[in-house]
Amino acid sequence: MKSNPYVSKMEQEKHEEMRINHRKIREKKQYEKIGNYLREYQNETILVIDYAAIKTSTFKLVRKQLFVETKAEVMCGKLGLFRTAIRHFSAQNPSYQVILQLLPHLKGIGTALVFCKTNIVQEVSRILVSAEDFHPVKAGNTCPIDVWIPKGNTGLDPTKTSFLPALNIASKISRGNIEIINDVHLIKKGENVSEFASKFLERLQFKPIPGRIEIRVLYNENTIISPGLLSVSSGDVIRIIQNTVNDISIISSEIDYPTICSLPRVVITAYSNLLAVVMETNYSFDHAEWMFPKIIQDKIRYLESLNE
Repeated sequence: MKSNPYVSKMEQEKHEEMRINHRKIREKKQYEKIGNYLREYQNETILVIDYAAIKTSTFKLVRKQLFVETKAEVMCGKLGLFRTAIRHFSAQNPSYQVILQLLPHLKGIGTALVFCKTNIVQEVSRILVSAEDFHPVKAGNTCPIDVWIPKGNTGLDPTKTSFLPALNIASKISRGNIEIINDVHLIKKGENVSEFASKFLERLQFKPIPGRIEIRVLYNENTIISPGLLSVSSGDVIRIIQNTVNDISIISSEIDYPTICSLPRVVITAYSNLLAVVMETNYSFDHAEWMFPKIIQDKIRYLESLNE
C-alpha cells in the first residue's frame, strides 16, 4: 500500500489491517458458500466453464438468465478457494473421490463453476453456449476462421485508400466514400494476420472473431462426463441402442450363440422354417393356418412372375 503524507503511519497500518481482515472475511464466506453448494449438488451436476472469451457485461447477463430460467448457481472467484473446498469435500466424503478430477480443469482467468439440477443440464448448456461476443483480429496472430469483407460502401474517406492495393482489394470512390467492388476473402483460416489486414478491419470497426463460453467438463452424479455428450439427444441414444442390439443379434445368429438380443431373430427364423415345412407337406398347426391365404397369394404372384 502506498504511503499517504497526510495520514499518519499508525492510521495507514490500521487501514491496511482492516482491508486484509475484510478480504479474509469475504474469502471465508465464499469458501463456505462453495462447500454448501458441493454438498447440495453432490448428486446433481457441476460444470466447469471458461468465459474468458466474452465480455464481463455479457457474462453478467448470462448469469442472470441462468438463475431466472433454470435456478442454476454460478460461482466465480479465486481458483485456490475452489480447489481447497473440493479437496476438503472429497476428504469428508470418500465415496465422492471422482470430484477431484475437476481440479485439473480449474485453471486460467475466466474460470467458473455452475451448479444445477441434472434434469435441466441441457437447458443450462444451451444458455451458456448461445452467449457470444465478437473480437477484432490482431496482427501476427493465427486467424481461426475465414474472414470475408462484403462488397459495398465502407464509409471510409477516400484519403484512406493507401493500404488497399497491398491487400489486392479493388475499390472505387462513390458518394465521397470508398466502395469495395467485389466480395474479398481477406484472411484465410489458419493464416497469420498481416498488419495491413488488421488495420483495415480496425478502420472498418469490423470484429469477425466470435467468442463463446466453453464448457470444459461436467461432474454428473459422481461421474465425470465430456461436454460433447450434451449435444446427444434421446433420439440419438435410442438409435445407438437399436443398432447395437441389431449387431449383437446378427453376431449371435452367425456363431450359434443364443442371447436375449438374438431371440426375436431365432423365433422368426424357426417360424419361417415351420411354414416352409407346412407348404411342402400335409402337416399343419394353428399358428400357420391364418398365414395360408397370404402365403398362397405370394406363391401365385411368384409363379406368375416366372411365366412372364
